[in-house]
Amino acid sequence: MTGGDQKAVRLKLVVTVLALSLAGNFLAGGFILGHYLSFGPARQAVPATGAAPAAAVPVVGRGTNLGQRIAALPQEERQRFMRVMRPAQHDLKQAREEMQAQAEEVVAALGAEPYDPNRMRRAFAALREKTAILQEATQNAQADALTVLSPESRRQLASPEPGGPAQPGRP
Repeated sequence: MTGGDQKAVRLKLVVTVLALSLAGNFLAGGFILGHYLSFGPARQAVPATGAAPAAAVPVVGRGTNLGQRIAALPQEERQRFMRVMRPAQHDLKQAREEMQAQAEEVVAALGAEPYDPNRMRRAFAALREKTAILQEATQNAQADALTVLSPESRRQLASPEPGGPAQPGRP
């Protein structure tokens, strides 16, 4: 094998590893977004390990998952929350589809021959923008939907303990 052939093989290997890593990140992101954008009946996951449920994680920081915390609320509260979220469903779906389309551009830029790092940077920047748009739309819809919850339910969401009140000085 010539030096040029070895470089080509290494480049293909690096591109393949990067593409697989990127695909894994998109898959994980899709699962996370799918959970946040799911408008079906709320489900409470039951950990197989006996560990505390995800609702034990505070809403702010340390692996936040507001969807799982909402699922732990009483059914009436969840239904009120979802009624307020429902009008945003179309916009959230559109933002998610735009983000996914941009993710496909990232993959296309990654596999392009010849590889253009500037195209890759532009694709990454556009993906960050689409991701930020989706995140902002989701958080704005959630902020509006949280207004219909009782103070007790909001304290429960803020609590470090499932179903418990928030501790003073803690989010």
